[in-house]
Amino acid sequence: MQRNDLALNNCGVILTENHEYWLGDKRLTGITGIISRQLFPDKYRAVPEKILKAAAARGTKVHEDLQVYDMFGEINSEEARLYAQLKADSGFEVLDSEYIVTDYADFATPIDKLLRFKDTPIGAVDLGDVKNTAALDKESLSWQLSICKYLFNIVNPDIPVNKFYAIWTRNGVSLHPIDEIPQEEVIELLNCERDGRQYVKKNLLTVNDQKAIEIVKKMSDVLVEIAELEVKRDTFNQQLIEMFERHGVSRWDNDYFTISKVDAYTKETFDGKRFKEEHPELHKEYVKQTEVKPSIRIKLK
Repeated sequence: MQRNDLALNNCGVILTENHEYWLGDKRLTGITGIISRQLFPDKYRAVPEKILKAAAARGTKVHEDLQVYDMFGEINSEEARLYAQLKADSGFEVLDSEYIVTDYADFATPIDKLLRFKDTPIGAVDLGDVKNTAALDKESLSWQLSICKYLFNIVNPDIPVNKFYAIWTRNGVSLHPIDEIPQEEVIELLNCERDGRQYVKKNLLTVNDQKAIEIVKKMSDVLVEIAELEVKRDTFNQQLIEMFERHGVSRWDNDYFTISKVDAYTKETFDGKRFKEEHPELHKEYVKQTEVKPSIRIKLK
């Protein structure tokens, strides 16, 4: 790990063995309970306490094994071995593990991994969270990492957060990009928790959704402009046809352009659909496979 590479600030929060956060003599609230109370209160209600404790213990062991590998290069489990391979294949480095962030007033939490990939902007950092759950809950992770970003930027206001990732240690070890919740909603959630109010979940657009909408809006404006220009083009074409017919000419040639009038004619086309229906076996003999480049299809509402 290269903790000093970005000159990360130490927020001064102490995490005790019984998982309490203390800033001086003030106890702070962790975000796991906030996410459970405010967003997903029924998520584990049907799961027996014994199973939850066993799962938590397994998760803690995996976290420790991955951290030991990041710090010392030691492989103490199959998850650590697969994690080492994932790091090599994905090309990321870990700047710090269990990095604690806070708002210095009410909340604190550790960030599992501060990451940097080859394409991470200089001076920025990516956030990673290790999950050993049976299923990867990306919505919950979006909230968790978005809160982490908010607190990280309070502790380190000069270091931008780039992207979010989940490191999932079930069925192998794999890397998954995670969407960001808008920061104004993160602030509203924390304000609700601070004030003792229940946060009302909305059908939120993630930051990536918002970026896509902006692109589509711009594209929509371009498509409207193209349609308007095509109408003007067709109008000019019709005016030229009428001029040619009025003067009895079929070609206009000068130093700037050449315009030719194409007379109306009957066009022959091959009814491929009908041929396929009536002669399916023969049609197969003439089918040619052509590689089609990826494209975007947008339906405006």
